[in-house]
Amino acid sequence: MNKFKFLLTLALCFCCSLSYAQKRISGRVWSKVDGPIVMAYVVEQDKNNRNITAAQTDANGNFSMVIKNPANKLRVSYIGYQTKIIWLHQSTSSKQI
Repeated sequence: MNKFKFLLTLALCFCCSLSYAQKRISGRVWSKVDGPIVMAYVVEQDKNNRNITAAQTDANGNFSMVIKNPANKLRVSYIGYQTKIIWLHQSTSSKQI
């Protein structure tokens, strides 16, 4: 009986962890003229333009973040540059904008 309870508990925990599964994405913000963009903001936004998660680029223009919903979009912005929107569900691998 104890083995059954243990397996049932383990199965329930596994199902709960699947429902909260999130995806880590990473990328690089780069300008053809200026090279890597340092301290650019990368923000995940939902369909109502609410900010969900955010990250900033490092000294090489790289960022990494966990997205909550692949149906959301990324807004990449930096002072002096045009803001770009990337739809996550359309990005299959590497996307250059």
